[in-house]
Amino acid sequence: MKSLLLLLLLCSIQISFAQNNNSIDAYNSTINEYFVEEFDDDQNPWVGYTYDDDEAVHYEFHNGLAYLMSDGSETPAIKMITGLGYPKLENYIIESTIHYLEGEGVNSNDMFWGGAPDFSSGFRMGFNAQGQVHVMKVEDGYWVDLLPWTDNPYLEYDDFNILAVEKIGNEYHLFVNDDNFFSFKADPIPSNHDLTGFVADGTSIAVDEFIVYEVITETKYMAAKTSEEIQSQHYTSVQTIVSNTPEPKKEEAKSETRALKVIKDNKTGSTTNVKGNYYALIIGVQNYTHNSIKDLQFPIRDAKMFRDVLVSKYSFASENIVFLEDPNRSQIYKAFNQLRSRITENDNLIIFYAGHGYYDEKVKEGYWLPSNAEEGDDSGWIANSGLRTKIDAIHSKHTLLISDACFGGSIFKPSRSAFSDAGRSIVQSYDKVSRKGMTSGTLKTVPDESVFMKYLLKALRENKKKYLTASSLFYSFNEAVGNNSFNVPQFGVLFQVGDEGGQFVFINPEGTTGN
Repeated sequence: MKSLLLLLLLCSIQISFAQNNNSIDAYNSTINEYFVEEFDDDQNPWVGYTYDDDEAVHYEFHNGLAYLMSDGSETPAIKMITGLGYPKLENYIIESTIHYLEGEGVNSNDMFWGGAPDFSSGFRMGFNAQGQVHVMKVEDGYWVDLLPWTDNPYLEYDDFNILAVEKIGNEYHLFVNDDNFFSFKADPIPSNHDLTGFVADGTSIAVDEFIVYEVITETKYMAAKTSEEIQSQHYTSVQTIVSNTPEPKKEEAKSETRALKVIKDNKTGSTTNVKGNYYALIIGVQNYTHNSIKDLQFPIRDAKMFRDVLVSKYSFASENIVFLEDPNRSQIYKAFNQLRSRITENDNLIIFYAGHGYYDEKVKEGYWLPSNAEEGDDSGWIANSGLRTKIDAIHSKHTLLISDACFGGSIFKPSRSAFSDAGRSIVQSYDKVSRKGMTSGTLKTVPDESVFMKYLLKALRENKKKYLTASSLFYSFNEAVGNNSFNVPQFGVLFQVGDEGGQFVFINPEGTTGN
């Protein structure tokens, strides 16, 4: 392995780039996109190691994914980049999204970072198909275990897994799918110790994106953490901590984006506070770049009307709505990542999608089809399992998914039953965390001119209640949809993303309370 790494060094190249000014201001800290790679084409600075046997490894860039394919652990597929210079930053995050495709279950799918030019130092972390994670470091060109293979329940076997390294102060904190599974001391390293990349050790993987963030954190914020907290194996992601930092009281009084301060149940007299903001991610896809996918006529119109009713009637602040018109797969995932950094455990989120959908009967999986989707090639699609991973990473109080697409019902928990408790009190509904969805159908096609959207918008516009739960909204129009189309709308729990029995509550400031 030592000689392999040294040979790789000979073909590695330096790059230069301008820092992205797009930032997320989160109270006392700022997270800047320092370097972003979306693998849009093969004209990029990444270098792959080649062998005498041309069939040993294979590299490919396609539809925004980088593929690394290795025939055996003796010939790992390695893709590296250098010249980023992130070690000079005081605090940073390195994040990648990796999908295991095939290979021996005990072999590793890893991200490498902090490598010296001569490979005398460096680190790698990753996972295998057995549901385990590990961490290693390089000493004199040889790998040494920091964390031997260890079971991790947060790994997704047949989906993308988010690997992240957070260097905060003098500690590295390692995450898989937002679970901090290991932390260790980060000794200072030279700025050119930035050799970074991926290793498919006898496996095949797809890498969706690679991002380096600069974390600018005020000294007083760092000092507020005790040494015991820094050492904790349950250290929370910086992107989560920063989002959850309390707002100054003077801003609290001025904020007009808070939809409501108190929800009261008239039956019991109990109340609950609404501390957070209301956010929305609204996606309309109707124009497809590939000829194999037929264009639609109405999704963008429907998405705009949905946005308008949220702003005009339900007090959603315009700046808290992310509106995507004909986005590709990468743009949708980037929007999820940005919301993950902004949204706190007190906030509420609606995710709306209108566009083509597809259900693969062979693998029992449903998909959204972004604008760059191509028939027969799922690398540009968004699987329900991937969507659940993105939703699970957003730590909101309530998340409501509304999907107006073919086969939308495949997103739900397999053993679901439709909600039948619409009469529960508003207070009880809001207090518990929720992850629920409503879709325009089950596993059937839906028309371009959506009957589901017609009656959903009608119900939202005509609602006279001050507090409207998601289930009450659904049951106010689902029968009308069934009577006027060949589809039966669905409402249920999103599978394995943390639902605790609560409900999203729409708040209409001009509405009335009571029965």
